[in-house]
Amino acid sequence: MFCLNFTRRGVRAVASVTSTIAVPYSNLFHRNAKMVWSHDSSGVRYSMGDAYREWFKKFKIERISEPRESIETILSHVLAKDYRHLCHQEHPLTEEQIELLKKLCECRLARMPLQYIIGEWQFRQLNLTLSPPVFIPRPETENLVDLILERLSKRSGLVNVLEVGCGSGAISLALAHESSKVMCTAIDQCDLACSVARKNASSLNLNDRVKIWWAKLTDDGEITSCISTCKLDDELPKKFDMVVSNPPYVPNRDLFHLQPEILLYEDLKALDGGKDGLKIILPLIKFSSTVLDSSPVDGGEGVLFIEVDSSHPALLQKWFCDEENSKFQLQFKSVHLDLFGKERFVEIVKI
Repeated sequence: MFCLNFTRRGVRAVASVTSTIAVPYSNLFHRNAKMVWSHDSSGVRYSMGDAYREWFKKFKIERISEPRESIETILSHVLAKDYRHLCHQEHPLTEEQIELLKKLCECRLARMPLQYIIGEWQFRQLNLTLSPPVFIPRPETENLVDLILERLSKRSGLVNVLEVGCGSGAISLALAHESSKVMCTAIDQCDLACSVARKNASSLNLNDRVKIWWAKLTDDGEITSCISTCKLDDELPKKFDMVVSNPPYVPNRDLFHLQPEILLYEDLKALDGGKDGLKIILPLIKFSSTVLDSSPVDGGEGVLFIEVDSSHPALLQKWFCDEENSKFQLQFKSVHLDLFGKERFVEIVKI
């Protein structure tokens, strides 16, 4: 099932409260706040351990997914330290810390994803800013980056990569961060997603190698700017060595079986793949046929990598066998598994 997962990294230490979520509690806690200790009615101080036990119990009662990881992550964020590694868990909390903790935990009780609550999340080696409803990068997508990096290791010289549907910029930024030969152009139809991606690129000092554009893929397989005064034809490279995408691919029938965290807070446009989940994928393939370089300078292949639903590889292989689709001069090369052993990524090459 397409879901959110909070356990792959465990809880990280957070240097400061960096949430970009537009909610009233974002500035409640300051590291230089006056240290006012909180007591219960008996005069006993309310400690980190008390907070852990109280909210863990509430999360369990309300059937919040991964309750332990939820309270540990929130506590670590409030304390600006990794809660799991604190030796003095009976240390009292300040009133400011308790107030912020309560507000964040109430958001979790309302099924808000942890990534949105703390305003950031780790993707591979990167710490990315996140803000609702921008799509939250999943652990499986890290496997896609591994696959692309493996192909990049066999290429010489600069490699021009186009990412379609960049969200927070996770894929393009990870590729640029881990491979100095990558130059990325990333597009998304969501203006807020582009803003978040640009902020992440700036904080990682990757602005010069990852360019973000507010643009969309049409049903006809064309990329058009979402800004009427901007002509992408004058701005984008004419050819790319690679096109990568984690597009909306969840079939309509599966959307309402998703977790509440997803349905209530994430942009369903970033998930909805239409009746069979191929609503965006087929136009993406058609578009890639026009921009992939058939003879890169280094002798490699123009290649398209797509993250897909596990039902899609068979459907796409059948689509490529249709005589009519030979005009796109693309070949279905291989299927790759994700960390859960499901067919998750397809590799298509220009011929």
